[in-house]
Amino acid sequence: MNRSTFLRRSLLLAGLAVFGFGLSACGDDDPVAPEPTTSSKVTVMHANPGTSNNVVFKQDVNTLATLGYGTVGTSTVRDGNRTVDVRGLDGSSLGSVGVTLDSTTSTWVLFTGTLTDRAVFKATTKKITPSASSAAVRVIHASHNAGDINLKLNSLNGSPFTTDKISYKGASAYTDLPVSTERLIVVKTSDAATSALEIPLTGQITAGQSYTIVVYGSADAQADPSVKLTSKIVAD
Repeated sequence: MNRSTFLRRSLLLAGLAVFGFGLSACGDDDPVAPEPTTSSKVTVMHANPGTSNNVVFKQDVNTLATLGYGTVGTSTVRDGNRTVDVRGLDGSSLGSVGVTLDSTTSTWVLFTGTLTDRAVFKATTKKITPSASSAAVRVIHASHNAGDINLKLNSLNGSPFTTDKISYKGASAYTDLPVSTERLIVVKTSDAATSALEIPLTGQITAGQSYTIVVYGSADAQADPSVKLTSKIVAD
């Protein structure tokens, strides 16, 4: 065998070896994870005071709820990474948000903002088990013009509901709240001496249960009474 033939055969064998290694490496790729077979509840809310018309919450082709302002709906969705869309009744897109669903968390999707500055956001919070004389309570801030807020128990001088402020499109963690608590006082961080909103709790929460409180609406003093700053308490 002459030298040139030897070199050609050597290069061919080397190329085949590399090709074979590439095929082997491709075969060793991790398999695609199967779709989850479990499902979790998703809660959706229309909290946009600038849009009085009903809106439709959808996940893929499935309609989760059709809601008017200030109303809440729930639906069961397959666990995993999903996208929730909000649409007008004419099918126009009003926004969307991605969510990751599993049994250890509680997920809400809220449509908020104004007529010209719409927003869709999620609040996903790890669940807790409340103590015997308490309820698990979290607060979601969905008011576009209330600014950062804090919450106090029973009065302006009461203990803080949470040590951290809650910003627009934010949420607190679940808090172990004694059911003897009569009210939560919403205070703007820009005006800590004045109550922006009182949220009555007496008779609204039960020991051992979990609840979400949504603060929504317009904090503008001139806003129509139908869309002024208010709250909604929903059992999770």
